[in-house]
Amino acid sequence: MTHQPRVIFDQESEIRTQLFWDGNGNLSQLMNCKMDFVRFHDWDDENRLRMVVDNTNAGFYGYDANGDRVYKLTGRSSITHINDEISDATVTYTMVCSLGRLRFPACIPFS
Repeated sequence: MTHQPRVIFDQESEIRTQLFWDGNGNLSQLMNCKMDFVRFHDWDDENRLRMVVDNTNAGFYGYDANGDRVYKLTGRSSITHINDEISDATVTYTMVCSLGRLRFPACIPFS
């Protein structure tokens, strides 16, 4: 038996969001068909968040050997589909690198 919620239902808007979990208890996916929304989470072997991607946003995270996060790459994404195939993908992101408690931001668009 698990204590993780499988469905969130908003009675006012009548919107149902499904939640999916991996074998370690980490949230792996949120899905809301009515709002055409899906978010994926990916975790490493140490249960540290590596990636979050949804319809319009993306985040990627990296860690050093001590388990400290050393970079965070976040931004906006745009994916064009033609006949259920991805024909173009563009991401504009902001990267923040860490050295101890210091943070170094850099904004770099690419496609």
